[in-house]
Amino acid sequence: ERFATVDPEEFYSFIDLRPQARYNSLGQREIIWPANEFYFSRQPRLEHDIIVGVGAEPHLKWRTFTNIIVETIKRCNVYQSFTLAALWADVLYSAPVQFSGSATDPDLVRRFGLGSGSRYEGPTGMVGVLHDMLRQQDFISASMWANMPYYVSATPNPKGILALVRRGMEVVGLSGTFPELEEEARDFDTRVAEAIEQDPKIAAHVRELERRVARRDKPRSALEQERTMSGDDL
Repeated sequence: ERFATVDPEEFYSFIDLRPQARYNSLGQREIIWPANEFYFSRQPRLEHDIIVGVGAEPHLKWRTFTNIIVETIKRCNVYQSFTLAALWADVLYSAPVQFSGSATDPDLVRRFGLGSGSRYEGPTGMVGVLHDMLRQQDFISASMWANMPYYVSATPNPKGILALVRRGMEVVGLSGTFPELEEEARDFDTRVAEAIEQDPKIAAHVRELERRVARRDKPRSALEQERTMSGDDL
């Protein structure tokens, strides 16, 4: 059930993220503005309620926007915050989706196989700003990213969505099956494989990724026998 929204007027350039014109169920044309919305769900099976926030990264006033999110977290007595997203990576499209990320709490690090802190330095996004403020105010939080193949830029990506949904269910302590989404993900993999075979350059890159995966799976003794790559090769 939706209980809060953030007014987009102060935070978006509507030239870069335009409102959408849609027809509603009454046949009336209406304007849909960029939204950041918060929903709550009471779960009798769990010892806690769940709040889900869904939105788009703002263009303007990031500190003001982050303060609004943190204030919402405080008012709702939230004790753990998670962000779920996806990023482009050099990964094999047919392999199970891998997650990267970090957490401020050692228990979360162990539970989800995350690092205690990313070593990345450079430009960051809204998620990075939010977690930095949560850390400064001693809130428990974790950031989780599904690694998606950069050479398959089709969106939406059903396989990535399914991985994020499953991870989200794991985070909140619920279980469920998603047969329609699972079928879409399988179909998507099939279509990607067909498309890759039509592009020799991408097909060669995918075969190289498959070789890398195979090398990682070799016993250590076999790896040690391989020729060490020289600086010139690199």
